[in-house]
Amino acid sequence: MSEAFYNIETWYDEKRCMWFFRGMGFDFAMHWTDDPEGNIALECDCVTREGDPREVHIAIDIGYTKITKDEFQTAILKELSKHWILC
Repeated sequence: MSEAFYNIETWYDEKRCMWFFRGMGFDFAMHWTDDPEGNIALECDCVTREGDPREVHIAIDIGYTKITKDEFQTAILKELSKHWILC
């Protein structure tokens, strides 16, 4: 899956400790959270897509490992594809 093909931008902001995703009609940030079982996840409570009134909560369980930019993009696209047709 080519970043250039989808015109996706993702980056991590160390100052705010958040991952950002922009492209394909989406523009949102994900923050770190702990769930009751002690897992660490990235989540966004309100993901919307340009031209679509729906609001969706998404979360990526990453455990206690660092996540790379490529892993973040892949995980986000997988989560978004559960709610929207992406191509």
